[in-house]
Amino acid sequence: MGYWNLLVVLCFFVLYLGIAVVFRQLRGLRDDMSRLGKEMAAREIPEVDDRAIKALHVRLQQLGTELLDTMEKIPKTMQHDLEAIQGEIRMINRSMVPMMGMGMGSSARGGDNEESFKANAYREARLLLANNVDEDRVIEETGLTVEEVSLLKRIANKFTE
Repeated sequence: MGYWNLLVVLCFFVLYLGIAVVFRQLRGLRDDMSRLGKEMAAREIPEVDDRAIKALHVRLQQLGTELLDTMEKIPKTMQHDLEAIQGEIRMINRSMVPMMGMGMGSSARGGDNEESFKANAYREARLLLANNVDEDRVIEETGLTVEEVSLLKRIANKFTE
């Protein structure tokens, strides 16, 4: 009976070791599956989650709106810049007219050019003021001083009264 008992104990020991190995393998598989599930969930959340898709859609709409607003502002900005450039060109042309007349040698003609320049500037200022253009813009476009423009405005107001 001694051998049989030893054989039974040995069989139970081997069975116990087998079951322990199987359960250890199952625990390892369970850990691997949970780790793999977490990795897959991390990968799939942005792709499958409707909230993330909606958030991206809303952000794209906002960017589209901002882009449209910017595109609408471009012509206004360009128009403002072009007006500023035109004003600068007018100022340069007006300042060059007296210089060009004096450079031709005749001081009388230079004086005439300067007088005609002032006369043209006054005429243009009167027209602008008659069309209710702002004084600052009149000053910018004609090259006249603030005092000259305000005097022209007072004169125009006296004539209309």
